[in-house]
Amino acid sequence: MSQTNVTSCDFVPEIVAKMNARGVAGVTYAEMDFLNMTYADASFDVVIDKGSFDAICLDDDPESEQKYTKYLSEQIRVLDAATSGKFVVVSLLQAHVFDALLDYFVRGKNNPGFEGFAFDLQLIKLDKICDVQDSKFVSFMLVFTKRALAAGAARDTKLSLKTAL
Repeated sequence: MSQTNVTSCDFVPEIVAKMNARGVAGVTYAEMDFLNMTYADASFDVVIDKGSFDAICLDDDPESEQKYTKYLSEQIRVLDAATSGKFVVVSLLQAHVFDALLDYFVRGKNNPGFEGFAFDLQLIKLDKICDVQDSKFVSFMLVFTKRALAAGAARDTKLSLKTAL
């Protein structure tokens, strides 16, 4: 796969400046709060989260829930359903994290776009590629594919499970 247009955002100005100074062709770095992004709706085909959701989904208290719900809503807002946009989450997938993701994407809890979109879920355990067979800290990759729902269409979320890539 060849990618020619990659955008990365971080909230630390020094990191953004350092990454931009590298001058990698096709990659743009922006200083931005991922809870309030300035990107247009449906402006990305893929959004990748490597640990951010784990960092803000600390537990199921109301303050944490409000923050991670806002985060998920922003990521999904910028994802394009017309291209079957994918939200990729790499996570340790603690029980409360998995519950929060299922609540939002499958059950529609606090999901403002739940009536208009369906999300298919592919769950991949990364133990074989990370060589962590004896570790309690196995990573998982969740891929949520955003699809537009036709008016009145039945929700038919698909779930796929794998143990390795």
